[in-house]
Amino acid sequence: MVDVAILILNWNNTALTLRCVDSVLEALKGASVVSSMSRVLVIDNGSERSSRDKLVNAIASYEPSIVSLVLNEENVGYGSGMNLGLAAVAEDVDYVWLLNNDVVVDVNSVSALIEYSENNQSVKIVGATMKDINTSKVYAHGGFKYHPLFAFSQPARARQRWRATSQFDYVDGAAIWLQGGFLRRIGGLSEHRFLYFEELELARRLEASEEQGWCASAVVFHQRGATRERFGTSTPLEKYWAYRGAFSYTRMHYPLALPTVVLSRFLQCISLALIRRRAGHLAAFCRAIGEEMFNGSVRD
Repeated sequence: MVDVAILILNWNNTALTLRCVDSVLEALKGASVVSSMSRVLVIDNGSERSSRDKLVNAIASYEPSIVSLVLNEENVGYGSGMNLGLAAVAEDVDYVWLLNNDVVVDVNSVSALIEYSENNQSVKIVGATMKDINTSKVYAHGGFKYHPLFAFSQPARARQRWRATSQFDYVDGAAIWLQGGFLRRIGGLSEHRFLYFEELELARRLEASEEQGWCASAVVFHQRGATRERFGTSTPLEKYWAYRGAFSYTRMHYPLALPTVVLSRFLQCISLALIRRRAGHLAAFCRAIGEEMFNGSVRD
C-alpha cells in the first residue's frame, strides 16, 4: 500500500478550500492502493479571524484521522506555508501532492499519479493535465517552458512526450506531485520568495539522474487566478509580488538577463498604466525594483 499526503494551502477562501478537499477525498477513495495512513492537510496561511473560524469549524466535520488543519498566525507565503504543512507529514510518506485551494481534482487523478510514479521511479516531480474549470479546456499538459531572457513561460506542447528536464522546465504550480524521497533529500520548498517561482526552484534541485514528467491521465481543474483574486484582480499588490519574484529569480540564477527582464516588466507596467489606466502598477514596479536591487530580500 502507498502512503500519500495531500497539502492544500488556504488564505481567506474557505469555500474554495472545502471544494478542493471534497474532490481530493473522492480521489483518495478511488485509489485502491492508498493506505489508511494517507491524509489531507489544510494549511491556513494567516487568514482573517472570521475566515479562519469558518475554516476551523468546517474542517472539524471531517474525519480527523484523514483531514487535519495547520494554522499559521500570519501569511508566510507559499513556500513557508507549505513547509509548515510538510513538517506535519509522516517522514516515510511515499508521495506528496501540493495543491492550490482553487483546484478540483478528478476522481481518478490520485490512482493515475501513483501508477505513473511507480512505473517511473526516476521522475521525482510530476505535473497533471491542467484544465480551466470554467471551460474544461486544457491550458497546460503538465507544465511549461521557461524563457529566462525575459522571464516568461509558455505551455509545453502535448505532442512533446517528454521525460527529461531539458524538455520540461517546470510543472504547473497549482498541482505538484512529488516523490517523498526527493522531498526528504531537499528538505522542503525554497522559502526565499513570498510568492511565485517556487516550481522553477524545485526543478533546479533535481539531480542529474532525476526527472520531471507529465501524467496525462491525471486531470486537475483549475479556477485560474482565484488565488490572485484574493488580492483583487491584477492589483498593484499582486503585480508587486510578480515583479519581485521575476527580479529575484533572475538575479539569483540568470544575472546577465536581469536588464532585459527589468525592461520587459517596465514596458508591461507602462502599458497597464497608459492603456488600462492602472497607474498603481507603475508604483508596484518601482517598489519592486527598488527593494530587490537595494535590499535584496523578498521576505519583508
